[in-house]
Amino acid sequence: MDLQTLPVVKHIGRLKYATGWKNSSTLSTNVFFLVVSGEFCFRTSKTNFVVPDKTMLFLPAGTSYTVKVDRDCDYFYLHLDASQKAVRAFSGSKDAALDGIQPPARRKEEKTVRFNEIISFDDDAFVRIFYLFSRCLGAAEEGGPYCSASSSCAAAEIILCAAKKTYGEFSVRDRLPPVALKVRQLIAANYTKPVTLATLAEECGVSKQYVMRVFKKCYGVTVTEYINGYKLQKAADLLRYTALGVGEIAYSLGYGEPYYFCRLFKRKFGVSPAWYRKNSDARQ
Repeated sequence: MDLQTLPVVKHIGRLKYATGWKNSSTLSTNVFFLVVSGEFCFRTSKTNFVVPDKTMLFLPAGTSYTVKVDRDCDYFYLHLDASQKAVRAFSGSKDAALDGIQPPARRKEEKTVRFNEIISFDDDAFVRIFYLFSRCLGAAEEGGPYCSASSSCAAAEIILCAAKKTYGEFSVRDRLPPVALKVRQLIAANYTKPVTLATLAEECGVSKQYVMRVFKKCYGVTVTEYINGYKLQKAADLLRYTALGVGEIAYSLGYGEPYYFCRLFKRKFGVSPAWYRKNSDARQ
């Protein structure tokens, strides 16, 4: 689901139906159903879903379905604006964004989240998702100038919670070698220090040549290029959102010489750090 903008909540509520209740409909919105207790049986043109308690079902706009209550059912429903594009991305699906491994900065799915149509929660995770639905419902019912924004924020958290719950089932990460993943994790955890290929290889227990070869094959850039790109993006954020001096930022990111940092920054962004800070509002 595309999250470049907050989702628009069209309708949210909580209902209870007795065993045997049936209904058929064609959705004009994207809908999440969260079963608190009991059991639903959904039938669509493509498949059937048995949705027990502590389970969430997502159906995109345009879906025609029949639903039957097999056990007295207590559930939330959340209807989102159909313009919020739904992205189907199941484990093993032919998703163009996942077919090839690209450098992180160019991945097509950066501004989207992906999740399965049906998601089961353990007790701890269910407490969280139940709270989010309750918060979304409360905000929608409250009224006032901020209710729409509050309900949209809660709905966005629901979508992110669903995405995090199933991310590993179809993530491109699962198709990468463990060494490539560990190198990225080490860089993210140590980017404020001088990070070298030698230290990364030693932490991974492999040779530098192996790290270089695997990383370049997976991400399309060298380890050094990735490290500098990661650090410089953090530097851009610090320039935009903090009052730290250029020298302070350089040292905080593990660069020994501000001059070297400024040269790398200008090579990446085409402007000096000082110019970038001065004009950051215009660049957003």
